[in-house]
Amino acid sequence: MVRSFLRKWIKEKVYYKYLNRVGHFRYFNQELFFPKGSLSFVQVFKNGVYEWDNLRFVLGNIPDNSTYFDVGANLGLMSLPILDQTRNVNVIALEASPQMFMYLQKTRERSKYKDKWILINKAVSDSPGLEMNFHLASPGNHAYGSLQDTARIKFTDIIKVTTTTIDEIWRRSNKPKVSFIKTDIEGADLLALRGAAACIKECKPAILIEWNGINIAPFGFVNSDLLDECVTMKYNCYAIPAFNHVKSEIELRQNMLLTESYLLLPQIDQ
Repeated sequence: MVRSFLRKWIKEKVYYKYLNRVGHFRYFNQELFFPKGSLSFVQVFKNGVYEWDNLRFVLGNIPDNSTYFDVGANLGLMSLPILDQTRNVNVIALEASPQMFMYLQKTRERSKYKDKWILINKAVSDSPGLEMNFHLASPGNHAYGSLQDTARIKFTDIIKVTTTTIDEIWRRSNKPKVSFIKTDIEGADLLALRGAAACIKECKPAILIEWNGINIAPFGFVNSDLLDECVTMKYNCYAIPAFNHVKSEIELRQNMLLTESYLLLPQIDQ
């Protein structure tokens, strides 16, 4: 019991401080770089895997020889597992924040998977080529950077970023077979889906979307917008990790009390 306590203490106090100081750690067989005090790193350090409940659904829906869009790639915590745990899957990772892109780029440069890993430093929306404001967070709160002031934290600065769309990138990449789109961009997620209409229609990928009431409000979205988009795309919506089928606004509101992660899957033709 004493040994167990000491091991835990050493890990939490000594090892954590060391990794936080050097700014990189081993993750899915690769070195991953991060800014000091990163909340994402804290989550990985405590849990072992970043957002495991989400990751297992992603891994379970990506076949070999396909393409994965990581929209809001952050530090690459969802990209690296895909590259390491799948076969011949190409990853297209998009990150709007120049702060985080710097660390993401450094991780890719050291990665043995860099030939299958494309990085793009643009904001994803429903229209390409726009100059939009982007609210920067402190390095420790990097995950909260957004095109709108979500008021979840106090932002440190506002910069201009260029927008792109999933459809634009997909077409320029010769329309690969996209099996999965993951989007976590602090309220702008529905804009990303609307800018992926052609890709979604042709490839019918599984989609993991973040839907958070605080984040969507500054964008003018309401819960019915997500369900209406699912109808347009001919997709079903499931709250994860429980995998509850969400069919109405009431069900969506109830599930939002427990989760902000939703898996969208194509409807099976009858």
